[in-house]
Amino acid sequence: MFKLFKKKNSCSCNCGCKTTNNINIKILGSGCKNCQKLVDNVEKALNKLEINAEVEHISNLAKISDYGVMLTPALLVNEKIVSSGQVLSLKEIVKVLEQLK
Repeated sequence: MFKLFKKKNSCSCNCGCKTTNNINIKILGSGCKNCQKLVDNVEKALNKLEINAEVEHISNLAKISDYGVMLTPALLVNEKIVSSGQVLSLKEIVKVLEQLK
């Protein structure tokens, strides 16, 4: 397990910006091209929505199975499985993240 990136929250005021530190995203998978595409789509969605989040990529099969995931890549948002066995598009990830606001 390693952290892909963690953006710092640049705003602590009530100015209406979309920064937050309470979103945790995990991408479960071996590191194949589909996993990397999911990572890229997540990063693009976060940038598009100007959301700060901690993103982790977990490739250890034992840890992946602890989440009950049988098909990878899988996307977890705040410890809930959002998708498994597919690469969500940028549009689909944006929709998921918008529901967290």
